[in-house]
Amino acid sequence: MSQQPSGHPVLFIPGNAGSSQQIRSIASSVARQLYDHPYIPSANLRNGVIRPLDVFAAEFNEDLSALHGPTMISQKAYVTAAIDYILSLYPPGPNRPTQVLLIGHSMGGLVSISLLPSAKISGIITMSSPLSLPPARLDRRMEDLYINVFDSLYPPIHINATGSDVPILALCGGATDLQIPSESCNLPPPPLSSGLSAYRKVVFTSGMEGAWTGVGHNEMVWCHQVRWRVARAALELAGQPTVREREAVLNRWLTEGAMLDRDATKPESAWTSLQHLASENTILDLEALHEFRLPSQRFNRHLTNPDAHMYLYPIRHPSENSRLTVVLARGLLVNISRDQPTSPNHFQVELFSCESHRGRSDIRCRVLADTDADLAPIPLPLPSVPFPAPKQGNKPEDVGLVFSTGVLGFKREGEAYIGIRVSGMMKAAHSGLVARVGSDDLSDTASMGLARVSTRSHSILEPYLYATDVSFKAKRLGSPHITPLVEVVHLPDIHVNALLAYSVKPRFAGSCSRTEGLMIPPMLHHVSSSSESQFHLLLSADPILLHSHSSGPFMDPVKPGMYIRVYSMSYVEGCSLSGLSIRVDWRASIGRWALRYWSSLVVWGISVASMGMAWSWFRWEQGAPFPSVYHSYMTFVASVLPTLSAVLFMSACLPMPRDVLLGMSGGWIYAMLAPLCMSLATGFVGFTIIGLESVLWSIRLIARIRLPMSSTVIMPQLSANNISRGSNFRVTNLAAILALLLCVATLIPYQVAFVATWLILLWTCATASAPSAVSESERSTGDASDLVMDTTHIPLLSDPSKSDLQSRSRSRSSSPTEVPDEGVPQASSPSRPTSSSARAHVDTTNLAKHILLLQTLLVPLKAPILAVWIRTLASAGYTTPFDGDHNILMVLPWLGMMEVVTEGTPWRRVGRR
Repeated sequence: MSQQPSGHPVLFIPGNAGSSQQIRSIASSVARQLYDHPYIPSANLRNGVIRPLDVFAAEFNEDLSALHGPTMISQKAYVTAAIDYILSLYPPGPNRPTQVLLIGHSMGGLVSISLLPSAKISGIITMSSPLSLPPARLDRRMEDLYINVFDSLYPPIHINATGSDVPILALCGGATDLQIPSESCNLPPPPLSSGLSAYRKVVFTSGMEGAWTGVGHNEMVWCHQVRWRVARAALELAGQPTVREREAVLNRWLTEGAMLDRDATKPESAWTSLQHLASENTILDLEALHEFRLPSQRFNRHLTNPDAHMYLYPIRHPSENSRLTVVLARGLLVNISRDQPTSPNHFQVELFSCESHRGRSDIRCRVLADTDADLAPIPLPLPSVPFPAPKQGNKPEDVGLVFSTGVLGFKREGEAYIGIRVSGMMKAAHSGLVARVGSDDLSDTASMGLARVSTRSHSILEPYLYATDVSFKAKRLGSPHITPLVEVVHLPDIHVNALLAYSVKPRFAGSCSRTEGLMIPPMLHHVSSSSESQFHLLLSADPILLHSHSSGPFMDPVKPGMYIRVYSMSYVEGCSLSGLSIRVDWRASIGRWALRYWSSLVVWGISVASMGMAWSWFRWEQGAPFPSVYHSYMTFVASVLPTLSAVLFMSACLPMPRDVLLGMSGGWIYAMLAPLCMSLATGFVGFTIIGLESVLWSIRLIARIRLPMSSTVIMPQLSANNISRGSNFRVTNLAAILALLLCVATLIPYQVAFVATWLILLWTCATASAPSAVSESERSTGDASDLVMDTTHIPLLSDPSKSDLQSRSRSRSSSPTEVPDEGVPQASSPSRPTSSSARAHVDTTNLAKHILLLQTLLVPLKAPILAVWIRTLASAGYTTPFDGDHNILMVLPWLGMMEVVTEGTPWRRVGRR
């Protein structure tokens, strides 16, 4: 390094195929917040709020770490050494840093958590990292790594390791992240036996203040609404010596909303005379007004007068359910919250509790306490602009606040008021204020600020077969209609899962075509969990889809229930939200199934091919010819699939462990996926058979064109002597196999040998089926026609309950290639002579095709490791050792089967023909 580091170290860890250059956007945001202008430090830096950072990045040559567990283990060792090296760069002294902040993207987040417990890590921020489930289960060591990560997150209660309380915050992109299922971005829940109370939090960007939109997998590191908050959190974390202070920084900048400035040690504010708070004051008439709005025709001084003005809102007969609700659009609550985005066009609002003992001439006020207050930021989309803006997100200054607090503690002797002090001019368009004192009890006749609507489905099938309707009934308290500012809807019977998406259609009363009078357009806020929420514009023409990532396949289930908040503060006369219609969107749901169960189709397809091969082998052992792939597949579809589907459905309904079947832990709604997945897997095998036959036909055609008619075939023809003496295994073949096994044990991963055996078997099956693959000796004896491999003419025993002789008698009339048993006199067909070598050749080729089908289905699970190996050799050099899987037992059975079928030797137990 050309310059001595002097700030707090931050290490960025890239993910799968990631680069160290991905940190440039976050590092640029760090520099912009450190300096207002070149060489001019910002005010926060001068005041000590933030400290300089030294940003480092690990470089892994864009390794494909998501596909290979040993690569992840190597990266873990590299990062461990990198942390020691980074800390050694700082000169000794009292200000020398002893810890490093880790920022991990994608699989880099998993690497960072795997380092715990560690006293050299101050905090961890993960970005779009699959922390609960691996994105591709191709390697058993990847599974072991996830188990170790879980133990690092939640060590046993009897283990008090130093550095186990490192705060961890996981940022997730939601449904916009198409590279990983977003539910896997959640931190796994702690076990019941864990006594660790460390900071473990998940935040989805769709609910993050200022972003309010999903973020793509790679876009996470350069999206402005995310990167500037990550940079600000890193800048403030550098100056926090304790774990609790670091947790407060993460909550302040990387959570779903603004933080209330609550301080238990802060004394209660003193009473102040009303004349000292504002140059003008107005006492509102609740009976005639019902609510306080700015701007309005009655109160418009703030438009031209920047001086403070106090509005007094009387409180009449407060009950236990009475609450003050304040909705602020493009303004700032000065004495309630902190860390709000500010703009020169924002006006300021302060809230006070006021009282009077001797009439309205003697009113005193003090700052409103927030001990029973809730604060929620909301986006403020413009009605004529798409929300969120495509490829831009939401502007940080377009933020609204919903503040709610109880008013039961207000003084009842004399008169009590809510003081609303407004200062500054409203320069921004669609800015304003709405305040209302009411009740969240639906039986209360007062004007409501917060209403709760709870509905229950009449049937468990209701949300899945037809729409669930939610109606909002406005209360007439004079003129015009008064509707709640915020309505909370609870649908307790609706399942919330990553596999289901719900469509919402709003219903409006009147015409809502005019939007110029809207301060806050009608919005729907779907709160799917404590870490995820989404905002939707109800006036938008785009479809509204509600989804959740709080639970999903192979994860712990959550309690059913959907929570929705509806903000309907419209100034447009004759336009009001009357209800919502919610139902399952099956088209969107099926798309979510495909993203999560694509690997299940491959794995279950392997089981289908295995069962077909086992049935064919059983028939062969019973004395029948070896069935073809097509016949065994059709037998499975007709006889096995219906029964198997019913068994799978009943098994999936049981409360089974989450790692069994499709990982849904019971429930009939999700149990339907089991037979559906098996049917799709069976269809996938059928398409694979068709595709494989097409490939074999193409290779056969190429072989006919390029190879002479008299060339030596790959698969030797069998004779009766070969069958009688068993294997035709040669010493040269044994030497080749031993050499390949030696390479697997020392140099190459076993997946490379597996793909090689698949390619050899593919060529063997194609060339053995060619008519040119007939020896001259067989041609001269007239047996050439028996050796042409046409699987549609292979004789099969369709009824095993009948005698062997009767079965052969029926099959002989339909297949001239049937070979009669020895000792049973049969008349040979003069046109199609039979021979034992012909039957052996047919059986061996059918066996080879069964093995080829099984290997073809396994190739998608093995080939990615081959890609990792080639990528490592190309990027790191051909002499770089590759820490792959060198277990020879994983490839030895395939080598044996390949050798047997290419030698043309049938397999039989002793005593069988």
